[in-house]
Amino acid sequence: MKSPEAERERGKGEGYFPLDHRPRLRSGSTPSALIVASWKRCAAAGLKESDRLDSLPVSDDALRQLTERGSRLLLYAEPAIENMYDQVEGARSAVVIADREGVVLCCRGDPDFLGDARRVALQPGACWAEEYSGTNAIGISLAERLPACVGGSEHFLARNRFLCGCASPIFDPCGGLVGVLGIYSAAGSEQQHTLGFVKMSSVLVENRMLIHELA
Repeated sequence: MKSPEAERERGKGEGYFPLDHRPRLRSGSTPSALIVASWKRCAAAGLKESDRLDSLPVSDDALRQLTERGSRLLLYAEPAIENMYDQVEGARSAVVIADREGVVLCCRGDPDFLGDARRVALQPGACWAEEYSGTNAIGISLAERLPACVGGSEHFLARNRFLCGCASPIFDPCGGLVGVLGIYSAAGSEQQHTLGFVKMSSVLVENRMLIHELA
């Protein structure tokens, strides 16, 4: 049996996460490097699997201010959001867009799924950056500036493990990160096809921004 010191040293290796902070994955599955790195950031931030970080309701005034602050992103993203929702309507899914701080600006989806999503504060005004909501697709996309999928038990917080999320960052014409676009659904949903669709949609938002702002 290895000593605690040996286990901690092993935890520095690629693809391994310390046992005291490792969410239980599906049998036989191996976490990706992105997932492992995110778990480590969550642990360093002091999060625990059992944390219930329910957001307080956002007032109408506060939500209005957030929407105004994100109006530029929403303006360019609206056609993509509409198209994405047309594709996933009726599939117990939601299209989500968040600003560069991880604050959800819009969450458009099937009523039943939105009700479940609100139980874990996946709703406008809530922050889904890793330090608040643990490992999740929006949080990883912000932290790594890369597309990401997080499904089921890959989420750091146990309360989020009924979700499957795919998200992709959105950059402005100068290369600045302005937000994240994603699709959330029930755990077990197809990820690779969805991620490709989300990535394509985020590029369309970037292209629309480029055409309008550099015309």
